[in-house]
Amino acid sequence: MQINTPMVSAPTGTRIRAYFAGKLLADSSKALLVRESPFKMNYAFPEEDVQMSFLTKLDKEPESPSKGRILSYHIDDGSGSRAEKSAYAYPDLKEGRPDLRGYILLNWRAMDSWYEEEEEMLGHPRDPFTRIDVRESAKHVVIKFNDTVIADTTNPRILLETGLPIRYYIPESDINWDYLVPIEKTTVCPYKGKSKYWSIQVDGKKAPETAWAYPEPLQDADRVKGTVCFYQEKLSVYVDERPEEEPPSYFTK
Repeated sequence: MQINTPMVSAPTGTRIRAYFAGKLLADSSKALLVRESPFKMNYAFPEEDVQMSFLTKLDKEPESPSKGRILSYHIDDGSGSRAEKSAYAYPDLKEGRPDLRGYILLNWRAMDSWYEEEEEMLGHPRDPFTRIDVRESAKHVVIKFNDTVIADTTNPRILLETGLPIRYYIPESDINWDYLVPIEKTTVCPYKGKSKYWSIQVDGKKAPETAWAYPEPLQDADRVKGTVCFYQEKLSVYVDERPEEEPPSYFTK
């Protein structure tokens, strides 16, 4: 499923820094937060606030129907650290798109670290139109794998995140831990923090990467500490004895 939304940008109002191979690559109080698609946020830095000596422009200039020409750059710090096609720019003014002439955008994952003021950012830029709300609830939530009850609670935490499905976080005391198998997978969310994962295994049958938790959640999600969440997409979730609607598969990450 493809969701089309216009590219938009706005001043951050804060100092944004990006480090590459331990070196300060970009540092600006005039950066723009750019929403390139519903699931892609990025920062655009004025060229004068980027170490342009680290950037080598590619000769090829592909063109997007919606974004115009795209200039791509390799990043090389001169001491052996290199990231291919990890910076880019939109050099043309195009109707219906923010004016990003004179700005450089950096591949988030190619950087060592990102900072907003003096706080390190995790996962990806925070969207000012996205928020986390956690609510205590008395709903009766039951999690099943096939016919086996994995968790059963009347004290869930309901996590509401802008644009994403409702998630039910179950207190650790209401989970049958015999069926949870810890795995090495971790993820990072800029709103919730660093997660850890489990698979579910019952009588030799396995549902991989099915449950997760935030042992040390960030402030917005602090109330899910000590709880575990389960994918409605992979298990059967009943709320007040009714099956919970399964979210679209593209939300399963």
